[in-house]
Amino acid sequence: YISTVADGAGSVQFSRKGAQLACEESLEACKIALKTETKNLEELASDFVQEGSLENKKKVIDLIYPILGGAVLAAYKRIKEMAENTAGSTQRDFSTTLLLTISKKYSFGWFVASFWIGDGCIGIYDKEKQFLKIMGEPDGGEFAGQTRFLTMSEIMQSDEIYRRIRFEIVDDFTALVLMTDGVTDPKFETEANLMKIEKWNAFWGDLTNEVDLRRDFDSSEQLLKWLDFWMPGNHDYRTISILY
Repeated sequence: YISTVADGAGSVQFSRKGAQLACEESLEACKIALKTETKNLEELASDFVQEGSLENKKKVIDLIYPILGGAVLAAYKRIKEMAENTAGSTQRDFSTTLLLTISKKYSFGWFVASFWIGDGCIGIYDKEKQFLKIMGEPDGGEFAGQTRFLTMSEIMQSDEIYRRIRFEIVDDFTALVLMTDGVTDPKFETEANLMKIEKWNAFWGDLTNEVDLRRDFDSSEQLLKWLDFWMPGNHDYRTISILY
């Protein structure tokens, strides 16, 4: 499974286009890479489950780096190309965050790998086991309300991309959730609260009280209605992806 969300910077002219390009390009690049780059993933991930060594961990990240890293770079290049071909614009005018995951269920558990630039959140949540894993760190800027964006050239340094790639292997989960800060700010309020299982319990209770997440039911209209919640002072764009 490939999941991605993005949030364009509200202060720039083509932020929506930047977010759209980031999602579309990274998704397509992942699809192509996953056809050829994952031959040894199951074996390496299984070895990590059994041994849990830093050497095993590095081997897994080295294998998924060209998949996620390549997708991120492809998105960056596509936005750069669009900026160059749009009169009167710069790359900054397309500023956007990007949250991206690939996941697959194996005999030994769920493998989830992620890349995260900007604010928002990627979380693996298990209601039954009361387990929570946050797959990265929100990027805070120098001042309140600032963040970092995919369009910043320093993000495209190989070591910077590499350090942002994470993976986790879990027996199962209730949901793998990717959401922009239009959801996290009103529902979790602070970055510290993103790490608290009780906040996720409240979030999940609020969500499932209005959205039927049965696998054989199309909940898209209910989810759109839920995303239209009212909370004073929180009017940002809201995007969420839920694998359940």
